[in-house]
Amino acid sequence: MDIDEELGRLRELERTTLTACKVCADGKCLEPVLDPEYMRVRTSLVDTFGRVASEYGLRWETVEYAIAWTDAFRARVKLGRRLPVYLAGVAALSLAIKYTTVFRFRLDELVAKCMHHLDTRWKSVSLTHSVEFTVREVAAAEFYLAAVLEWRMSAALPSSFLEVFFAKGIQASGDTVDDGDAPGAEQWAGVCEMARGVCRSGTFSGLSCVHGDSVLAAASIATARCISKIEPSWPAELQERFGLDEATIERCVREATRVYSMPNTGTIWPRGDASDAKDGNDLAARVSRVAPR
Repeated sequence: MDIDEELGRLRELERTTLTACKVCADGKCLEPVLDPEYMRVRTSLVDTFGRVASEYGLRWETVEYAIAWTDAFRARVKLGRRLPVYLAGVAALSLAIKYTTVFRFRLDELVAKCMHHLDTRWKSVSLTHSVEFTVREVAAAEFYLAAVLEWRMSAALPSSFLEVFFAKGIQASGDTVDDGDAPGAEQWAGVCEMARGVCRSGTFSGLSCVHGDSVLAAASIATARCISKIEPSWPAELQERFGLDEATIERCVREATRVYSMPNTGTIWPRGDASDAKDGNDLAARVSRVAPR
């Protein structure tokens, strides 16, 4: 499959699978995914995903799937009905580990780690949610969550779009930096790494729910180009190449820049590979703790 076919496949996935839980085909929201009550729980969940993944040495892809499935579940099921969303989140993380890795883990150990981090997080923000649940409840929640998602576990993740955009090329003719010269290879490598960090912090803060996965990926590139002082930040050549004009990504760029510029408060690693994850808190990403409006 060539890169254009892969991009087409991702766009179709974005349109028809998990994103369809958040936005109908006609553009109307099925449910306000980012309501304040859900965001309070979601913030604690994604922080827990990051901490547990760091302890286990998991890749970023695993965390991203857990986030995507939790958001999709929330869009289809009202908070607190039949399955509490924090329990669905732990089930999503367990499923994501099984779906994306061959890592062998004990479910009781995973549950204990998640309960510890959730309890610590919620006490720090004075929430009164109960974080007591059993291994059997998590195992049952895995099945229920998959059934709610109609067993469609494939997803067009923001990072998937980002890597495809990298493969298509994020350089444009006429790109310049402050001194008027064209950016060098080392600078472009830095832009790619920064775009990955922007994309991850945006995923954590819910920008993918608000704007869509492909828009967040494109906005991450534009943000990284802007921070790196490459002008223009989103040239017409890239707009045509990725099928996303400046007006479409403008708001997401503003919010992604705000999120990325916040102090480090998370535990997710910049590159997202297993070797980086082992360094834990020293590799914290810029993660917003405020729901984007």
